[in-house]
Amino acid sequence: MATRKKRTTPKSNKSRYQDFSHTGADTLADQYLRTFWWPLYRSDDLKSRTARPVRILHENFTLYRGKSGKPSVLAPRCAHRGEQLSIGWVEGNSLRCFYHGWKYDAAGQCVEQPAEDPAFKKRSRFERIQPKTTWV
Repeated sequence: MATRKKRTTPKSNKSRYQDFSHTGADTLADQYLRTFWWPLYRSDDLKSRTARPVRILHENFTLYRGKSGKPSVLAPRCAHRGEQLSIGWVEGNSLRCFYHGWKYDAAGQCVEQPAEDPAFKKRSRFERIQPKTTWV
């Protein structure tokens, strides 16, 4: 009598799809939650010309409000040396890194790098704003 081979799903895939309660990186819940926009900060609490470190869904960001009054969200660290951007200072509608002075505009584009080749630019992060709330 021949024994029938039991059909199984690899353990890693099985456990991955059964766990809906954890939101760590690369979990099923994390992938689902990242398909939505999330409120990040009350706009009234973010003062003009200030930067704040923020965290949502296990990911860090830098939130700041420029001279125009519009909040912006960038990557948490400078593309140059990895310095935390939230300790930098706001210049107009841009954020300047504290360490070497790289300047990022509200769209996350590095627009100025002192002592670097002018053609060298890096992209940081994007954002979407609705009244009273900053969304990422």
